[in-house]
Order: sequence, then structure tokens, then C-alpha cells
Amino acid sequence: MGKSNEAPKEPFFKKIKEMKKTKVKKPKNNQLLHVPLSRAKWRRVTSVTLTGMVTLSLFFNVYYFNKYQKIRNDVKKANETLEQSIKDKQKDDLLVQNGAVVFGQKFLKDYINLAQGKENQEKRVANLKPYFIEDFNIQQFEEYKDFAGERKIGNISYIQRERINSKLANYHFLVEYSIVTNGKQKVKEKVKEKVNENGQEVEKEVEKEVEKDVPKEVKRLNEVIIPLTTDGKGYAVVDIPTLKDRKLDSAITYKAKDDLQFTSTPTADENKKIDEFLNDYFKAFTENVEQIKYLSNDTQTLKDYKFTKIENKKVSKTDDNKYFAQLTVLFNEKETGLPISQNLEIEFEKQSGDFHITAIK
Repeated sequence: MGKSNEAPKEPFFKKIKEMKKTKVKKPKNNQLLHVPLSRAKWRRVTSVTLTGMVTLSLFFNVYYFNKYQKIRNDVKKANETLEQSIKDKQKDDLLVQNGAVVFGQKFLKDYINLAQGKENQEKRVANLKPYFIEDFNIQQFEEYKDFAGERKIGNISYIQRERINSKLANYHFLVEYSIVTNGKQKVKEKVKEKVNENGQEVEKEVEKEVEKDVPKEVKRLNEVIIPLTTDGKGYAVVDIPTLKDRKLDSAITYKAKDDLQFTSTPTADENKKIDEFLNDYFKAFTENVEQIKYLSNDTQTLKDYKFTKIENKKVSKTDDNKYFAQLTVLFNEKETGLPISQNLEIEFEKQSGDFHITAIK
């Protein structure tokens, strides 16, 4: 048997093994490449960053400054509105104060009083001008050249205030005044005349009807309405006053409502004691004023009058021993004897067995 011609296999397999042992290095995907920057690039990056920060800072400064200014302006506007509201309120309050009534009464005296004569009438208009608002032409309304008489004011009574708006209010007064005019009137009077008696002329006093200027007085009562305004310091009349008829009395039906609910009436014995107590009270009410504090919470008295008697007495009682009396009390004025009567409502109760007044209406 001859030798084989195949080459030996060992070197081949050895080469394969060596190849397996050799590892191929793969580049890592997450590995970054660091490229060094030049100084110029660093300067540019730094400059851009600083510029951005400064710009952003300026933006926020301007933004917050504008916001602060807006808040400041809003607060200032709110304060101005509040101050104006307070001023308007003060002006409004001035229109409800008693000063407006005093001003109105003073104005009415100068307005209603009207004297005879052109000079007096011109003086009146000059006196009235300061009462009115500026540029008010009072002369176009006050023309009395054809009026031969005078007007005199009497009593002035304040009635009410009527609010029109925050700057205007009407003040109502009840005014008594008289108008005096001179009129021709035929009257009889004695005059001296020369008459012929028995062929002789003698002077005799005879009664004749003559025409004379006689003063005629007419009294009037009117409601006078004055429109007033204010600037917060004083008052002014807005327009000439308005006159109206005013009736203050009216037909009214009224029934007082009891505050207490009464469930029974006193017994005969209680009524007797109540009569004694009320008589003692009203005697002290006019005579023994020091005793009144022991009988009533109300210590007011009527010392110039003398108690005479009680009439029309009605007494009711509650379950908790409280009493209510309606009665008419008669008095006489001590010096003149003038009688007066008063209708009273009295609440009283028992305290330690004795009656004590808690309220008088």
C-alpha cells in the first residue's frame, strides 16, 4: 500500500481557530465625537448667551415695570374715585343739613317782602341776586312796575325736603304773607261847607260821600317750593320759587295696636287698689314731685298744673301680673284755673305687692 497524496489538515484547522479567536471591534452607537472648539467660537457662544440673558432681563424689567405702573394707576384712579365719592357725599349731606333750611328761610324773607316804589324794588332785586346761581337773570321774572302796593311776609314754617338728585333738592315751606294795595273806595265823612241859611252864607259840617284811596289787605297762606343746590360749602337758589296751595290736615282713621296681649280684666278689689294708686300718682305728678320716683320709671312732672280727676278708665291685665290702662286725666292750671285734659296709656306692674309704672305713652 502506498502513501496518500493528501496534504496534512492541521495547518488549516489551526488557521480557522486563530480566526475565531480574533474579535472584530464594532464602533459604539452612543459614543460621541468630541470636536474641540476654537477660542473664536467660544467667544461667539459666550457673547450670544450674555446678550440673550441681558435681553431677557430687560424684557422682564419692562414687563414688571409696566405692570407696576398699571397697578399704581389703577390704585390712584380708585383713590380719586373714592375721594370724589366722599366729596359728593359731603355735598349730598350738606343738602340735608339744617343750614339749607336756615338759608331757605332767609331767602324767603327777602323774596316775599316787596316794598312800594321803583327804588325799593330795584334794591330788592340787587339783594336777591347773591342768593341765586351765577348768571341767573332774576330781572326777567321780577317785574313789578305796574304793581301799586306791597307784600309783607308773616310766619314761615319748614315742611319737608324733596331730593331731586345728588346736586339738587326742593325745600318746601308754608308761608303766611299779606298783600296790601291802595284802591279807590267811596266813604262817608264829615266835611265843612259853606251853606246859605236865611240869606246868609255860613260854614257848616256836613256828611258827604267822597272817593278816597283806601288800603286793602289780603292775607294768603301758600306752600313755597325753593330749588336749592350746593357746592359743598354753601347754597344757591336754582330757579324762582314755586307757589302752591297746601292742605296739611286730612281725614284719617287710626286705631292704635296694642303692644301687649291682655288676657283678663282686674277683679273689683284690684280695680279699687288701681284707682287709689293712679290718683296718688297724678297727685304726686303735679304736687309732690319728689314722690314720683317711687311710683314710676318716668320721673317727668307737671308742676304748674293741679290734678282734678280721672275719667274713661279702662284697665287690662296679662297672665304675668302686668297691667295696661287707657284713661283721660283732667288738670287745672294753678294760676288761671284753665282746664286741660290728656289721654294717656299707662303700663304698670306689681313689685313686692305695690304697683309701679313702667311706661307712659
